[in-house]
Amino acid sequence: AAWLLPQHWHMCRSYCALLGSANVQEIPVLWDPVFLNHTAALMRKNVFWREPDGGKYALGCFDPNINVLKTFHLPLLVTEEAYRIDDSRIDKLLLFGAMRLKDSRHVTEMILATDIGQAGRISLEERHSLVHVMGSNVHAVVTHQWENNRNYLYYEVLYLGWPLVHNVPSLSDAGYFYEQFNPQDGGRALQEALKGHPSIRVKQRDAIREALWQVSVDNPANQDRYSELLLQVMG
Repeated sequence: AAWLLPQHWHMCRSYCALLGSANVQEIPVLWDPVFLNHTAALMRKNVFWREPDGGKYALGCFDPNINVLKTFHLPLLVTEEAYRIDDSRIDKLLLFGAMRLKDSRHVTEMILATDIGQAGRISLEERHSLVHVMGSNVHAVVTHQWENNRNYLYYEVLYLGWPLVHNVPSLSDAGYFYEQFNPQDGGRALQEALKGHPSIRVKQRDAIREALWQVSVDNPANQDRYSELLLQVMG
């Protein structure tokens, strides 16, 4: 058997079945905050939502820039759109996982083509864990995915209560959703987050709880599905 997570189902199930001659099955995503909470406890750090000092947000993009599925390009354009609408609440944009691209002409030209880049408010950073930077260096997360719509990052940010600006249809009621490859819509979503997150997050509480329950290891539906698949393989 071959088990695929939902984010790989559309693109990978055919070749898994063809090359492996396997019984290809979709499996649930599982996530739990145990490691997140343990790391925060070791650091003695409060990583849960609190409004940034002065109401100005440092934005973070954690997309790894390893392949086309998750890169900084759309988050940069989303931030630029929001910056052009109203820059009063945007302090800076940190592009994590982008330091190795610092000598790339493409990256330099793209950043300098933006108003926020010309203002010197973009920083290329190494990869860092969310716990280390959330709340101290970053106050909202802007992300983008292409055919990879499950990511622990989303669940971590929602669990901690910080604004998540994203393009994941299955999470459209949690965080701040924008249409795929639409930075103008993303700029609108980011501005909504910057101006109203303290009250909006309260209204979204049930939707966020439901999103986290869908991937919980304690969810009986997830437990039953994995039990069923294990019994199929053993049988």
